[in-house]
Amino acid sequence: MKNKFSKMIFAFVATIALSVSTVSATWVSVQVTPGSYAGEISWSLIDANGLTVASQLPGYYLSTAQVDTWVDLADGCYTMELYDSWGDGWNGGVYTIIDSSLTSYGSGGLISGSFGSDIININSTCISGCMDSTANNYDPLAAL
Repeated sequence: MKNKFSKMIFAFVATIALSVSTVSATWVSVQVTPGSYAGEISWSLIDANGLTVASQLPGYYLSTAQVDTWVDLADGCYTMELYDSWGDGWNGGVYTIIDSSLTSYGSGGLISGSFGSDIININSTCISGCMDSTANNYDPLAAL
């Protein structure tokens, strides 16, 4: 009994510690409302280090009903990559990245083509540009 109680207390303390982390983070929903041909669309949310933090593959969306994908994001700059396997855009489909207090961090859709991207700012200042000092568009403050 004592061992079970200790494990429960540890789990409770660990949960509290994670929620009071020193790193600022925001739970957001990537809300996608597909247009026509919903099965063609997909997306990836990429952090400033180039790591995929959330995504949905082609074929995931089956209708034009809104689908929410919740993700806990650290403050910073992200790239929302939009894909269409047919190459004709999202056919009216749109996305919004929003938190529980209805703060919007970005929205859009893929008007045409097979790929597009948007910069998403989560409680940070995002400066786009190249971080390669030999490039024409070099910016030492660039985040993406």
